[in-house]
Amino acid sequence: MRTTAVATGGAKGSLVIRESSLPAAIKAAPYQDWTSGGTTYSWKDSFFREYANTGAVSVASATENRPQLTAEEAASYEKADYLGDWTPDLG
Repeated sequence: MRTTAVATGGAKGSLVIRESSLPAAIKAAPYQDWTSGGTTYSWKDSFFREYANTGAVSVASATENRPQLTAEEAASYEKADYLGDWTPDLG
């Protein structure tokens, strides 16, 4: 997850799930608000997006609870943008 600072001195979450298989165990509305120190934070104030996922709970177009990236936007969220030429050992 990548975070960015906001004017209030806090952090704003960022999550992109792309080209992944989403099993039925994932809720239809997977993102939730959270509370810390008596303050409630809306997930909608963060950057949570999906793109070209497959599987039981994937969605093809944006909904209120499942925002989607366009193909043009998704081009800014490639593995190489985060990992460079590093390939993790998945073995």
